[in-house]
Amino acid sequence: MKELNRNKLGDLLSKLRRSRDLSFEEMGELLHVSGRTIRRWEKGEILPTMEDVIIICNEFNISLEEIYEGEINLEREVNRKLSGVNSSIETIGQKIVSTDETVSNISNDINDLKDQFMLLHEENENNQSNVDWKEELIWLWLLIVHLMATTMGFVCYGMGRIGHIKTLISSIIYVVVIYYLIYKSKNNMKCQRMLLLYAVFLEVNFLLNYVLFADMPVETPAVINNIELLAINGGMYGFCIFDYYHTEPLLCICIIVYTTWILLNGYHVIKNSIRKGNK
Repeated sequence: MKELNRNKLGDLLSKLRRSRDLSFEEMGELLHVSGRTIRRWEKGEILPTMEDVIIICNEFNISLEEIYEGEINLEREVNRKLSGVNSSIETIGQKIVSTDETVSNISNDINDLKDQFMLLHEENENNQSNVDWKEELIWLWLLIVHLMATTMGFVCYGMGRIGHIKTLISSIIYVVVIYYLIYKSKNNMKCQRMLLLYAVFLEVNFLLNYVLFADMPVETPAVINNIELLAINGGMYGFCIFDYYHTEPLLCICIIVYTTWILLNGYHVIKNSIRKGNK
């Protein structure tokens, strides 16, 4: 086997160490020897063992032939660098492909979010349409129930005791239906405000008329003789049966019913306002 040239090997080791800007001690740690040994190798005082030579070859990616010749083969060095460049290019290519996949995934996620947003938007529009339809239905039911109860009061007036019983039934149905409408639209601010205004108007109108006509004879109470009062509050007329043709019992019943409506509506309006504020 060809022998190692001390001087050439020393120069080669010196170039390898300086190519990485290493000190003697750092070079020694890299090759598992002392810094003093590295210094003696470079001066040609001693030669590395075959085990040390193999470590040098592996660490600096050089061949045994280059070790024995004491210089780096330029062609092999160029090939090594080209190999490193190719490896870097492959790594960059992999990163680009990975980036493209990431961008594609982000684009797909954005499209999914857009689809979900459009779906929610359509659902909100449908819900809004349903809410508008329900609001119109509340108005319609309120109008129908009020007119039917009031009409019953007019029709059954003068039918004697039997007429008052029918009117009482219609008044009870009227009160129950209004309670149901209040409960049904409890989460609808617009409906609750409308029903609240309706209850306040009925109570104020009834109290005002009672004060104006309180001095009328019992035989001609305000509930019967005041057409405006009967048209507006006629749905409650059937409760007169509890004290035939007297206004005071009807007054108490109306105040209780209307005040309960106002309290329920007010509670729902306040609750919806708080919920809307929290959002």
